[in-house]
Amino acid sequence: MCGDGFKGDYEECDDGNLVDGDGCDSTCKVEDDYICFGGSFGGPDTCRPLCNDKIVETIECDDSNDIDLDGCDGLCRIETGWTCTGNPSACEEICGDGIRVGSEVCDDGNTDNGDGCNNDCT
Repeated sequence: MCGDGFKGDYEECDDGNLVDGDGCDSTCKVEDDYICFGGSFGGPDTCRPLCNDKIVETIECDDSNDIDLDGCDGLCRIETGWTCTGNPSACEEICGDGIRVGSEVCDDGNTDNGDGCNNDCT
């Protein structure tokens, strides 16, 4: 039965609902640009946008690679200390957040000059 959270023989996915647009549609078919996994006897499927396909879906980032520590990790999640925009995604360090990442030489949690770390994290 589609929508019950258990993938049957004739279902591509079953995420436990009949909602379209979340990766598994109301007829238990995997939607375009999504991948679903789990299901069967283990409970409902989990669906997420395809990663590294150069198409940004929902809240993912997609920088067209599976390299971690560049702002967008290998599972297309925005990494802590970064902001990512665009399609494909371009990621930049967030200077002043107190987290030193990427090319930041320092990040003291503010963007004040004259305190040892400048407003551009140098």
